[in-house]
Amino acid sequence: MYYACFFAASAHFLARGVRFTKHSGVRAAVHRELVKTAALSVDDGRLYDRMFVERQEADYLELTDFDPAAVRGDLEGVARLVERLRGLHVPPR
Repeated sequence: MYYACFFAASAHFLARGVRFTKHSGVRAAVHRELVKTAALSVDDGRLYDRMFVERQEADYLELTDFDPAAVRGDLEGVARLVERLRGLHVPPR
């Protein structure tokens, strides 16, 4: 789910001519350029952050376990976030 958020956000910024070399750069830009300007909600930013952290845990901690009910809820939230990112206006270059 994290990568759906990450790639949707990266595509949004790339369409604006902005590239990042690190995941943390995309995360910071989501907050600075989208949440702070109210293009995305604070809850969207929190969801992005949670997916970022959970991806880190899944990749780097042994035997990470996720609650299936929470994952189902997050899946719905991620789908909405991806659609919001897709629907953001991108000014022409």
